[in-house]
Amino acid sequence: MLHALTEKLWLNPESIRDNLKVAELVAIRGAWMEEILDASAIRNKLGEVVALPDGIIKDYEALTGGLSHPWIQKQIAEQQSLSLGLRPAIAQAENVVGKPINDVIPDEISLGKILAQNESFTVQETHAGEIVTHENRRLVNLPNVGEEVLVSYYRGQGQVTERRKDLKISAPYFDSKTGDLAVNLVGLNGQVKETLLFNSITSIAKFQEAEGLSKEFVAMAMDVRAANPKITDIPKREKIQYSGVYVDPDSGLLAIDYKQNNVLFTAMYGSADAIEKYRDELGLSQHEIDMAHDHEHAARERQDQQGLESLSNAIAFIDREDMKTTSTNLVKGVYVGKVIAETEHHIVQNVGQRTALIHNKRDMDKIPKVGEKLTVRYENYRANVDIPERGQSLNVER
Repeated sequence: MLHALTEKLWLNPESIRDNLKVAELVAIRGAWMEEILDASAIRNKLGEVVALPDGIIKDYEALTGGLSHPWIQKQIAEQQSLSLGLRPAIAQAENVVGKPINDVIPDEISLGKILAQNESFTVQETHAGEIVTHENRRLVNLPNVGEEVLVSYYRGQGQVTERRKDLKISAPYFDSKTGDLAVNLVGLNGQVKETLLFNSITSIAKFQEAEGLSKEFVAMAMDVRAANPKITDIPKREKIQYSGVYVDPDSGLLAIDYKQNNVLFTAMYGSADAIEKYRDELGLSQHEIDMAHDHEHAARERQDQQGLESLSNAIAFIDREDMKTTSTNLVKGVYVGKVIAETEHHIVQNVGQRTALIHNKRDMDKIPKVGEKLTVRYENYRANVDIPERGQSLNVER
């Protein structure tokens, strides 16, 4: 199944690298859709469904079309470009070893000679007799063809070290900056030439095996790890002192800036109540919480005014068309018919017998276009919209 999809995307179904990328994109797409569906069910303290920004609705519509979302398409294009460079690199290595070789993704630790290299890949023959291909974009620095090097992957990046007999390996120790295990490569003069970091004890064990070190090396690493347990707590969020609660101009949602691991983030919330849940974590004062409620109240007043104008325009359209309207069953109503008009916040649907219904967009999980035939199913004030012409529905079972 996965191989067929990989081939359909003009990637190599025999390449584990391409198959893994496709599997990753499929998983991201599913998680992305799940998050949007969860967000679409959020209600404010009045019990009203919080309308999602148009950009997020458009994202969902693109995601329902398989892997056609622009971001996913960009990832596929990058993988296609990367794959084009793989075959020439492997061909170079085959000329060196005189036999066909396969694309093998390297393990965390690989020690051996560099056979070939191009702009995208570096091919290495390990001491274990395996030939592996490294993506150059993941290597901290590029080795030279013919060099004997150690490639040690740490947090996704390959640390490349030229293996020289004059370099000695220190005992494993705890690196306080990263919270991980490390070793130093030390010259004859006692100076530290390089430092290697490791993801785990498993990485240390693979390093020990590749370098032919005694098993005591791993035992020492385990002792160091036991004395310095790895911290798995979620990093603390630090509120940006100059940033209070504000309204994000693009989405219209409440927002606050904060730092995590010295990286600036913006968190957006559908209601003031949602922000209040994180008041202790973000160190928000009562004044800032009150400000969030003020912003929400002001936004609701603007929406109410716009909503009245939108509703009046929808009713005026029905009157001009000499149609009648009827109330909508928001608890268990099912309505089939074509969209005949759209206002800023409402959809007008022809349900037959010269009768029109007015749907509020904020209640709908998908916004139809004028001319589309659809089925609207209400369940407890939430409208699931099915548009057969599009071939997809947001009413996804989870």
